[in-house]
Amino acid sequence: MYQKILANHRYILLLLICCLLIGGASAAPYSIDITPVSAQAAPGGSITYNVMINAPATFTDPIDFSFDVSSAGYQTVINAGTYQGPYPRSFSYTLQIPSNLPGGINAKVLVNAKSGSSLVRVPLDISIRGAGGPVESIISAITSFINTIQSQISGLTK
Repeated sequence: MYQKILANHRYILLLLICCLLIGGASAAPYSIDITPVSAQAAPGGSITYNVMINAPATFTDPIDFSFDVSSAGYQTVINAGTYQGPYPRSFSYTLQIPSNLPGGINAKVLVNAKSGSSLVRVPLDISIRGAGGPVESIISAITSFINTIQSQISGLTK
């Protein structure tokens, strides 16, 4: 009987710790809206993002922006600058697509807006268009094959 009570106490203690960790994080005093959330571009092209920073008039701290871009083994962090209040404030940022990327791939972009200990993240998607042809067809077939294998492996582990 004591083991059952002790097990319940451990469970309650674990729940309390989780609540403190989750509840202890405060929300950022600002939010960001970005358009477009999903875009297409050709290698060597660009995408212009419109960013809106919303915050109460009492918040005037600078916010540092960066783009984490990753796709098919390619990964980079792009510094998009620091923006100072007063807020609300909007700006545009043009993301250059490297010309050596093959067409027919998708990239994940995570926009980070950091001010002090606050961090807001917004996920974006980029589809890299290609001119078609055999190279893009091969890349598309390999990507599809890899996705199928990952799906099958994921199904086995559940």
